[in-house]
Amino acid sequence: MNNFKNFLATTFLGGLVVILPLAIFAILAKWVISFFDGIIDPISALFPERWNELLIKILAFGIITAICFTIGLVVRTQFGNSLFNWIEEQAFSRLPLYSTIKNTVQQFFGKEKTAFSQVVLIEPFANGVKMMGFVTDETKEGLLTVFTPTAPNPTNGYVFLVKKSDVEILTIKSEEAMKNILSLGADMGEMVEQSRKDGKS
Repeated sequence: MNNFKNFLATTFLGGLVVILPLAIFAILAKWVISFFDGIIDPISALFPERWNELLIKILAFGIITAICFTIGLVVRTQFGNSLFNWIEEQAFSRLPLYSTIKNTVQQFFGKEKTAFSQVVLIEPFANGVKMMGFVTDETKEGLLTVFTPTAPNPTNGYVFLVKKSDVEILTIKSEEAMKNILSLGADMGEMVEQSRKDGKS
């Protein structure tokens, strides 16, 4: 009976892992389109009504693109970057959910290292027992925050702060590691062995 429950749970989670990213992407895409429509429509109103609607939207989109490019160009300079950081610290960072949204956008565009991107082995209790986990953050003191999910339910787990010298970095992809955890670690030994071989080569 327990095996059947585990089968249902892992199968459901497997489907959720596939559907959830697609659903989130669709919601974000719809929000982005609505957001740009909300910006383009007021700009379109500035052009003469006799102009073709498609042409007006293209010109409005071009103006928005030019503004984004100009801001990006300014932020690339030392002065512009320092000014933006100051404004962000004084104003934007105090807005609710600003930091969360910023981190999400940076991860989406590859500007920030994504959490769970690095698979590691740690020995949290110094008793010879090792646990596979994912690096989620790094402190200013150089400690790595490692999340070690439980099996077969990877939404539960433990969070450890570990010295870099006590962490074994693996060359395993995070998706493969998570699939292995969902399968109760059936091929974990082989995966770790292969990772160590790849690390030596």
